[in-house]
Order: sequence, then structure tokens, then C-alpha cells
Amino acid sequence: MSEERYHTMTPEERRARTLVADARTAVVHGDHLAASHLFRKAGNFFKLDHRWQWAGVAFQEAGELKAPLEAHAPTNPLRSVRNAAPKFGRWTAVVCLETAAEILADAGEFRPAAWHYNSLVGMVAPQDADTKIRYWETAARLHEADDRHWTFLASNAWMAAGEWLARKGDYTAAIDRFEWLAHRNATAPTQGQYRQRLRAVLCYLCRDGPEAAKKALERCEERLPPSGRDARNDRIRRAIVEAMGGAGRCFTARSIARTLQTPDSSADGRMDTWTRIMLERAWQLLRNAEEMGRQR
Repeated sequence: MSEERYHTMTPEERRARTLVADARTAVVHGDHLAASHLFRKAGNFFKLDHRWQWAGVAFQEAGELKAPLEAHAPTNPLRSVRNAAPKFGRWTAVVCLETAAEILADAGEFRPAAWHYNSLVGMVAPQDADTKIRYWETAARLHEADDRHWTFLASNAWMAAGEWLARKGDYTAAIDRFEWLAHRNATAPTQGQYRQRLRAVLCYLCRDGPEAAKKALERCEERLPPSGRDARNDRIRRAIVEAMGGAGRCFTARSIARTLQTPDSSADGRMDTWTRIMLERAWQLLRNAEEMGRQR
């Protein structure tokens, strides 16, 4: 480092870099506990200087050094990364949080580790569906491990993974996931089962067409009584029935387009984002099929 660069540093950055140098010296001498402490102090000084990316790297170094020494008590400095992560560079933040989640999971802290994976989902680009699915599935398994039995949080995480499978276009896997969830939730309140089967109806629509989706909705109505419907489920069901053109009818490109163009009548909206995305996709598929039919 040039002398000119050294004199342009803020006192915080200068102190942080000195601590990093001391930490690397401690690593060379095998004193990993002291090195972890020094990296953590360096990270705090980088944060004071708003050097967020360097702070993230310092915290990551500290956590990786300290975790093997305190696997039974995961109070490692990577926990503080979660609060500052949005200010780090995206890739550094993802690496820090994922490392923190792995350390916490290995130490038996399943609930905090699951929340780390929930945070990671929001930091991944929408185009990277595979990574989002992996994070949601990992979070679901951690929630299950935390309570040692089926939980509401785990169910929501599995359902989110199924939604991203559908967005990705893997409708078969998404249908299997939603129907498996509905079956597994058979002893739980019916609201979750009903929502999961409604999700499967839209996947059938995109994969197999209007008739298969109509039959899936009929099966859903037969298996679950009206008590399984809450306000959210009613909105989703109403959107699906309107997209069919009315009860007992079948989906067409025109009826779906009419539903998508109708303004939301309630203050909190008629359908959620995922339902709208799937209806838009179904409309595109049906319109393309109708145009191909006319060309023949």
C-alpha cells in the first residue's frame, strides 16, 4: 500500500486494516480464536466507515474461524451480518448469510438458520428460480427439524418452493408438491389444504389444459367442505371460477383475459401475484393454441 493511500484513509479504515493484518498474523501462528476476534473488530470498524463489502468479508472470516471452536454455542459474528447484509455487495451478502445459516444449522440452531435462508430468497434474482427453490426447501427442512413435527412455517416454505417450481415451468413437480402438502396437512385445519389444491388447479391448467383443470377444481370442491375456505382462499377460488367464465364452464383465452382485465373489487385485491402470473401464462398458452388451430 502506498504512503499516499495510507494518509487518505479515515481513522476507522486505517484501524480496520491494521486489525486485519494482525488477524492474518494470528492465523499464521495458529491462534484462530484471537484471529476471529480481530476479524470481528475489523468488521465493526469497516461498518463505522460504511465499507460494507469489506465488513462482510471480515465477518465471514471471523465466523469461519470461530465456528469450529464454538460449534456448541453459535454466537458467532456472522449473526450480525444479517442486519447489515442489504448494504453489502449482493454476492458478498449471499455468501455471508449462507455461511451463517450453515454454521447455525450444524450447531442445532435450526430456527435462526431457517430465517437466514428466508432472507437469502429475497436476495436472489427472480430469474434464478433453482436457487430460490433450494433455499425454500432448505428452510422447510430446518423448520421441521426445529419443532420435530409438521409445522405451519415448514408448510409455507414447502408451498413457496412449489410456487417457484411452477414459475420455472416444472408443473409436474409443482403439482406433486402441492398435492403432497394437501395430503400431509390432512389432520391440520383445512384452509391450507384448500389453498394448496387451488394452486394445483392452476398448474393442471398450464400443463394439461382447461378440461384437466376443471376436473381438478371439482375434486378440490368434493374433498374439502366450505369450512376450508377463508377470505384469501375465497379470493383465489373466485378468480379461478371467473377465469372459467362461471361455475361449471371451462377455461378459454377470452374468459381468462376478461378476469385479468377486471379491476380488483376488494381493498386487498382479488388474487395474489402468483395466481395472476399463472393465469397470464395460461392465457398465453390458450391463445397460442387457438391461433394454431385457426391456421390449420
